[in-house]
Amino acid sequence: MLKLKLTKDVIKMKSRYIKVLGERICKGWCKLTWLVICSLSCVTYANTATNWHLEKQKDHIYIYSQDKAGSDFLQIKVEVTLAANLADVVSVFGDGSECLKWQSRCLSSKVVKKVNENENLVYTSIDMPWPLTSRDFIFHSLFNVDAKTNVTTLALSPSTEVVIKSDLVRAKSNVLYTIEAIDKLSTKFTMLIHTDLGGDIPPSFVNSSIVGELYDDMVLLVSLVEASN
Repeated sequence: MLKLKLTKDVIKMKSRYIKVLGERICKGWCKLTWLVICSLSCVTYANTATNWHLEKQKDHIYIYSQDKAGSDFLQIKVEVTLAANLADVVSVFGDGSECLKWQSRCLSSKVVKKVNENENLVYTSIDMPWPLTSRDFIFHSLFNVDAKTNVTTLALSPSTEVVIKSDLVRAKSNVLYTIEAIDKLSTKFTMLIHTDLGGDIPPSFVNSSIVGELYDDMVLLVSLVEASN
């Protein structure tokens, strides 16, 4: 009987030991897995952050480019420091019912469907330099103001929710405008844009000219905002 009792006690001790050891191993693996995930995330973020190449910098206007996976057209990032408060900068964007005054190639823009106060479907057409023909877009437009940070964003993405027939070449573009107050008298404006102009246009033609075109637009934006002060 004594031997049997000892055996049961030993079994209980071994079981408890195995359970504790298992929990420690599990915690160790969980911690290791978490560290690996964090490390991979940091590496991915670092690679994304360092892929931007500075193309042009002048008068508080910075224009960067990077390759876009699956596309021959470059992705562009523009950063501008504006000598104006956030409200004045936001006011020059409108709701899509007309061309933005600082976008020189815009031919027309109209809201074709109002989803709600901050969300629209917008039809826009743009002029293209000879020998190219004009393009048009159908955008899903989403305006948002973060209640905590007051950071304002306007996101434009291709939409297929409405059908609009035209003789123009249909292009696709993803655009994200971010407007953030630096202080009461200055605002940071950031634009991320990737556009596929469709048709037979050589991507190299667009890639070689887009930086200059966006810089000219940013100069117009700066002038427009400063004139409104």
